[in-house]
Amino acid sequence: MLFRSPVESLKLVITDGTEGLSKSLEHLLPGMPQQSCIIHKMRNVYHNTKVKNRKAVAACTWFRKAA
Repeated sequence: MLFRSPVESLKLVITDGTEGLSKSLEHLLPGMPQQSCIIHKMRNVYHNTKVKNRKAVAACTWFRKAA
């Protein structure tokens, strides 16, 4: 667990973007910057893209490098 071994220089928390985890971290570490993992962001972009456009998104160089 995070609090069993103190972390003194924590500057950013990277998560999968789930709402419950973000709320918990805000409660435990108020004001701590949070960021979604790039892989999870890319998956969200892909899954929220219209089916007819998914091949174009998957073909993008930036998408392939991130995945």
